[in-house]
Amino acid sequence: MYMNKAGSGGCGCITILCVSFVLGSILNLCEKKEVSPPPPPVQTENERVQQKAKEDAARLEAEQKKEKAEKEKRNKSKLPVVTIDKRFVFSNMIVKDKRTGLIWTRDANLGWQNWNDSLKLVKELNQRNYGGYSDWRLPSEKDLRTLISYAKSKGYAEPSGYRGPSQLFNQMGFYDVQHGHINYMSGYYYWSSTNANKDSYYARVVSMHNGYFYSELKDINSNHYAWPVRGGN
Repeated sequence: MYMNKAGSGGCGCITILCVSFVLGSILNLCEKKEVSPPPPPVQTENERVQQKAKEDAARLEAEQKKEKAEKEKRNKSKLPVVTIDKRFVFSNMIVKDKRTGLIWTRDANLGWQNWNDSLKLVKELNQRNYGGYSDWRLPSEKDLRTLISYAKSKGYAEPSGYRGPSQLFNQMGFYDVQHGHINYMSGYYYWSSTNANKDSYYARVVSMHNGYFYSELKDINSNHYAWPVRGGN
């Protein structure tokens, strides 16, 4: 009787141990099992295009804000007056050409827009009394040729653009003169107020890549830079 009871008790203990081991193993497996995140929703092609457009727009807006902040900081800073080659006198926001009497904005990248919007830009500068003046204008072809002639005299108007006018002017102390490209449709030219061959639909433009002049349609989608000027002998 005694042996039977002991045998029965031993089996019960073994059974409990086995059940505990199995439960422990199951719990360990549950703890170790990694829960995979749900798959991302599948975007349609239209949704991908819209998302990319939003990201590009946000990036462009951030870059424009940064550029605007840098320009405002630069324009407010106290920069020394510098004379280059006894001809150009650099002040904080303007540059005077003593030979021609022309006064240019020191910043040559005040806007990239079509011809009509360039005229609006000049008007806004006058309303703001930019650089202390309110008679800014879009330069004529003749005005721009004075810069190109100067660049040529210094050897900075090669047809290849290897040593272009923009390189000279940026080295001198102008801000952001756009180098552009020799490609006619580059969009890196500078507008003039001069019509092409008396055709009011076209305006003359200049490339600071090589100093060449072209004619460009005053189209709403035709964007180039404006480099305002005032004065003149």
